[in-house]
Amino acid sequence: MSKRYRLTRDGERDLVVTGDLIGEASSHSVQGPAQNRWIEVRIYQAASGSYVVEVEGRTQYLRETDRHAATVCPGAEGVLAALEDGTGHGEGMSATAVEALSEAAADDPALAALECEEV
Repeated sequence: MSKRYRLTRDGERDLVVTGDLIGEASSHSVQGPAQNRWIEVRIYQAASGSYVVEVEGRTQYLRETDRHAATVCPGAEGVLAALEDGTGHGEGMSATAVEALSEAAADDPALAALECEEV
């Protein structure tokens, strides 16, 4: 059942997604509740067929603010690119991004095909 999600984006208009949240992960759960900075990654399947990758950089420090980004991806390949570029990990995907992709791929054949690189 589709829901309506309103995603905050720094420096851009908010993005409204009508669809399903198909994968999510947080490094806060890995690093523990005493962690002061972490990322949260969510992958949505829009009713239009597009995907949306949301990445939030969270902080508990008083003089810092959370960072918000959301990328619209017309296809599964775009999800992979957004996860590789958008988690602040540098080259490749962070463990949090891999976890979110794995959850999303469980019920999505297009994402499942990208979960592993074949040669």
